[in-house]
Amino acid sequence: MKHFSLILLCALWLSSIAVAQDRISVESTVDKQSVTIGDIIKYTVKITADTSLIVDSLSVGSNLGMFEIKDYVPRTSAVSDGMKTSTESFDITTFTTGDYQIPPITIKYSTATGELSSITTDAIAIKVNSLLTGEEGEDIKPLRGPKEFESRIPIWMIAAGAALLVGILVFWYLYRRASKPIDLGREPVDDRLPWEIALAELDALRGSDLVARGEYKMYYLRLSEIFRAYLERRYGISALERTTDEIITEFRGLALDKQEEEVIHRFLNECDLVKFAKYDPTPQDIDRHFEVARGFVMQTRSLPFSSAKGGSQG
Repeated sequence: MKHFSLILLCALWLSSIAVAQDRISVESTVDKQSVTIGDIIKYTVKITADTSLIVDSLSVGSNLGMFEIKDYVPRTSAVSDGMKTSTESFDITTFTTGDYQIPPITIKYSTATGELSSITTDAIAIKVNSLLTGEEGEDIKPLRGPKEFESRIPIWMIAAGAALLVGILVFWYLYRRASKPIDLGREPVDDRLPWEIALAELDALRGSDLVARGEYKMYYLRLSEIFRAYLERRYGISALERTTDEIITEFRGLALDKQEEEVIHRFLNECDLVKFAKYDPTPQDIDRHFEVARGFVMQTRSLPFSSAKGGSQG
């Protein structure tokens, strides 16, 4: 009887340890694992956790390897039997062929006592096929040369007419140019320092009513544009017309401080979520992103230029 009591006590002790463990699980899925270039893959992350746990939002923007986000479905949640199930979905794609993986994503959470922990999704293999494979690609034949048609009008007449038309256009252009006064003025040049321009534009953006009117996409387009223009003026690179990944690639060639590179990468990716993934930021997100842009300008304003094109002191 004593032995039975000891066994029962041990079983209760072990069960109490199991209950103390965090009750949380995560599942990541895709709607298809074999696609062709440009196909949309729906990537879904499902988190099931005890209602006492506080689960952070997903940070996916820069963590999808060769895949880029085309659309985003915000988190939806449901509670049943003390467990909260949350689901977030992303439409992703890639334009290169090969065997890839959607990398694992780490999800952070905290317990009721404030202890921090995390859980990680599984990597998912994706095969991206070319639009032309096997015999289909081999059947494509080269284009035929242009077919020549016999002209009914003599070539010399066509040439003479073309020359006459060109002469008339040149005469008209020179006549109009001679009749206009020559404007020797130059386009005004903004001789302020890059950081002075960026701070003035950021202050103007903050004073606008874009956020009050709910025009978040327009606000983030302008915020990203100011930040990219500062990078162009400050480091002498092309940033306004490039993607986030292209900008980071060029910055790595400048051998910048790793922390600066991470700030630039995270900021531009989070702006892209609002601009392209229809993500509505919270007031806290808007304030934080503004302060990140302003703080980066303030911290880098006195550093020397670092540019492959050659620069001057800041």
